[in-house]
Amino acid sequence: MRIALGSDHRGAQIARAIFCEVLYPENCSETGTVGSDPSSMADAVLVTGDPSKFGGLVGKKIENLLPLPPAAQGADDDPASTSPRRQVDYPDVAEAVARKVSRGEADFGILVCGTGIGMCIVANKFRGVRAALCANEFTAELSRRHNNANVLCIPGELLGVTAATELVRRWLTTGYDGGRHQIRIDKINVIESETGL
Repeated sequence: MRIALGSDHRGAQIARAIFCEVLYPENCSETGTVGSDPSSMADAVLVTGDPSKFGGLVGKKIENLLPLPPAAQGADDDPASTSPRRQVDYPDVAEAVARKVSRGEADFGILVCGTGIGMCIVANKFRGVRAALCANEFTAELSRRHNNANVLCIPGELLGVTAATELVRRWLTTGYDGGRHQIRIDKINVIESETGL
């Protein structure tokens, strides 16, 4: 299984927790190669491994999807901040992750920004991507069961670490129901073809 995980600077803490607690829990010390600051993860990576029954992966390989941008001073949304902070623009991250899913180079994508909205808008511009913005386990489960969502967008500033990691576990361990839902997915595919996405 291949999972592309991406975050901007506002979702970096949650993305780091998802990486360390769900996708790569047995050896998170190797994530120093991910991003310029090992305490955060504002970046995009592809994690490859075999699925575990707990929603993570085993036997992993990590690949960076974005070149590392220069560090930015202060946060663009907090003029009072004087501490250095690595800023990453969400369209760049969402594009890198959604492109991997669209091309079949990743099975799933997970995107985290402040609200999840921007990431979701960008991801849904790519053919074959069904990105869902989920803020709880119920919507995460239904996005997989009914919509066969292949990209999960998470509002990093609205969820704590525990809620976000449990949401991701639920999403990764939920299958697609098919049946009557496939009729709707087929209609989405027709709309994609007609609009040229």
